[in-house]
Amino acid sequence: MAVLLLLERLTLLQRAVFVLREVFGFGDPDIASAVGRSEAACRQLAVRARRHLDVGRPRFEARRREREEPSEGFLDALREGSVDRLQELLAADVRMVADSSGKALR
Repeated sequence: MAVLLLLERLTLLQRAVFVLREVFGFGDPDIASAVGRSEAACRQLAVRARRHLDVGRPRFEARRREREEPSEGFLDALREGSVDRLQELLAADVRMVADSSGKALR
């Protein structure tokens, strides 16, 4: 829950870059491809994301229900293993790119 509160402080793009880098361990080329930005821009987004998290203040005040809905959706998606739903919650314009070694993913 604490991580979700920290992530709330980031813009959608910062959140996507931060999660792809820090949680899933993607490198700059993969992150850049996924979010449609240059590698340098992604590195800068990651720096800004860490800076926002270090500051420790929310970007805006939200009502309790507004804070809980994304958290519940995020936890549900994690429990279900739904990468598509996680993508929707992290940033609407992020797309997943994967190498399936020529095999179709289902």
